[in-house]
Amino acid sequence: MMSTRENNKSFPQKLFKYPRLIVFIIMGITIFFALQLPRARLDNNNIRFVPEEDEARRINKYIDDTFGSSFFILVALQVREGDVFDPAFLNRIGEFNLRIEDFEITGDINSIVSSDYIFSEDDAIVVQKLLSDDFSGSPGEIEALKERILSWDLYRNALVSDDFRSTQILIPLDIDDEQASRPEVIDSFIEIRDIALEMFSPYGEVYVTGLPVISAVINEAMRSD
Repeated sequence: MMSTRENNKSFPQKLFKYPRLIVFIIMGITIFFALQLPRARLDNNNIRFVPEEDEARRINKYIDDTFGSSFFILVALQVREGDVFDPAFLNRIGEFNLRIEDFEITGDINSIVSSDYIFSEDDAIVVQKLLSDDFSGSPGEIEALKERILSWDLYRNALVSDDFRSTQILIPLDIDDEQASRPEVIDSFIEIRDIALEMFSPYGEVYVTGLPVISAVINEAMRSD
């Protein structure tokens, strides 16, 4: 006859008498969740943690709607030899711009070969690219480019460094807060970063940053872990 003490045992205590059953239950739970991993979606978009009615989020949306997206990718380049006015290096930047413009999420790229140069001529305002589309790399063209950059303080320490050994490429993105964390958009960030490393590593150091890239790198690390 079963004692009163045994009758009063809780279900977990009774279950401990069957260790093999416990192991099989844990294995079943583990396998179930492991099978869900391929469906897992990583999302570190911090904006989702801010309520939609929050004043800061509303202001951010107003700024984006008025002045365009606040998402950018920055590519900083530092050449090992010479300066950024090397014709081959400038042509490589132009090639990079053309490849990146093919991405649907990118806007007008600002770089040493594509930024606007504004000047007055015969009482008119003229807007041209810093470097013309028919650039051939002649010494005269290089000298004219240097003069244009030196004539406008806006370019100093923004587009090129004081020693002319570094330059940066600004890639605006036509996306909003919600789109920034979509898998296909994250994949585009990674591809843009990889293209920059592939094309410019032979010339020197390549640094790719910006909130979108940081988020993509975090996703990579989380997926790897």
